[in-house]
Amino acid sequence: MVVNQNEGEEGGEDMYCFRCRDRESDLVTDVWVHVDIAWEDFAAKLARTFGRAVALVYRREGESQEVKVQAEMEFEDLCEYLDNTQILTLHAEVRTARRRRVGGGLVEMVELN
Repeated sequence: MVVNQNEGEEGGEDMYCFRCRDRESDLVTDVWVHVDIAWEDFAAKLARTFGRAVALVYRREGESQEVKVQAEMEFEDLCEYLDNTQILTLHAEVRTARRRRVGGGLVEMVELN
């Protein structure tokens, strides 16, 4: 899912595209982020986009089980999956979440619905 939006041009950036459907409002929007984005920045961008803290939920190709992205390690696994599969747009759902602090000051997302 690495997409170079300015292919062949100088200054092109590799981006991920997430087609996110808001479970609460049914709003669908594309969220573009740089491939090097940190989990905290990605979570903050989703929160700004949807007006609240959200968890990202998706299904891997050929699998029926949902994968929830609510923490740094899960986000790193998602990015590795995207890099390996080269999916152009990941279809995902966002669900309301709250943040809680865990050991060492890390932030964990907890899905509410």
